[in-house]
Amino acid sequence: MTGDRLTLSGAGDDESARGAHYENAMNATRISRACWVALWMVATTLPGEAHASIVYDNSSHYLNRYYAVTNEFGDEISLVGTARLVNEFVFEYFADFIPKGDETVQVRFYANDGPGKYLKPQTVLYDTGPLPISTNFNAMDLIVPNVQVPDTFTWTVQFSGLSQTAGDEAGLLFYNPPTLGAPLAGDRIGSYYDFWKKKGFWTLFNFGTNPPANFGARVYANPEGLKLFTLLDENSGKRKLNWSARYGSVYLVQCSLDLKTWVTLGTARPGANGLCDFVDMTSGQPELRFYRAVRLATPGETAGLATTQASGDPPHHFAWRGNPSVLYEIQISEDGTTWQTVSTVRAGDDGKVAYTDPDLTHRPSAYYRAVRVTGGGGGPTLQAAPHQGKNRLRGLWRGNPGFGYPG
Repeated sequence: MTGDRLTLSGAGDDESARGAHYENAMNATRISRACWVALWMVATTLPGEAHASIVYDNSSHYLNRYYAVTNEFGDEISLVGTARLVNEFVFEYFADFIPKGDETVQVRFYANDGPGKYLKPQTVLYDTGPLPISTNFNAMDLIVPNVQVPDTFTWTVQFSGLSQTAGDEAGLLFYNPPTLGAPLAGDRIGSYYDFWKKKGFWTLFNFGTNPPANFGARVYANPEGLKLFTLLDENSGKRKLNWSARYGSVYLVQCSLDLKTWVTLGTARPGANGLCDFVDMTSGQPELRFYRAVRLATPGETAGLATTQASGDPPHHFAWRGNPSVLYEIQISEDGTTWQTVSTVRAGDDGKVAYTDPDLTHRPSAYYRAVRVTGGGGGPTLQAAPHQGKNRLRGLWRGNPGFGYPG
């Protein structure tokens, strides 16, 4: 079976995209869909992940066309519901080549937080690295380690090892309309009729409505919040905790006998499957124990706090690592309840932030916190407070609802 890919001539730009009135010249022929519909049947959730839900689905209406280029390109999509920890991603492609062993595709998720009238893909949320591809029609089912995405994000592919000419090519299949996604302007669902392509910089392209530039894909996600499961470890006989964790996070595992006093047992990081495992080696007696997992950090931001104070009575100085160029308000409180903003400070290009309190004369004891005011949601807000009558700070973290945090 042969077929010509849909080709695009002329440069697209930001202004041509969301109105769907601009149509580039193209040359395309139809490709047979025979024996293809059944492949979506294998794209199901894994055992143990039944709580995941489909938050975007564009796999029902194949348009008999595909798009193959050497550039990185992909679709900006908007998700339905509230689950945002992606644990599975399925997309479709067609390939026609004589295998040499170096034909690959690389999949990335981006936050649309770059400059422009229409925010460009910029921050990489997930990168698969090169993955081998096969000839003919294919649905690639990726198990994703609970990568947190915003309500709208861009997924892209870049095919390598191919000249992207007839007989040596691979490209994404066009599907439209999506059957599941967030409602958008113009009565569209989940995705506009455009796509992003990187030609040194990100640019929006479209074909008007012939075809709508939406690529076949399905997104599964877990809801925000911890689900802890406890069982006995077969090797040690101790209690084993297992939970669905956010990609790139670090957790404190704590236990309590009364839900008031919490003891830290250790730390845990999720594996490649997005799951955390932790064995409570102190358990053994049949007493009732409560457990919680406290998320300390998210990708790019660490909940670490360092303070310094020289001899005598100099100001307090403390520092932390945030996200590059993010602005923070420095707030001070005498009782930990009423807060006053006293300054602002911006993180450097390396994410490092520091603040020195110039006036301790009138507040020999005070609580401090740094509140992120730009750069998006998620991640912890760092707090610091000196112990009463002592010249040292203690670190606290303020995070997202649904997670236990140290009291």
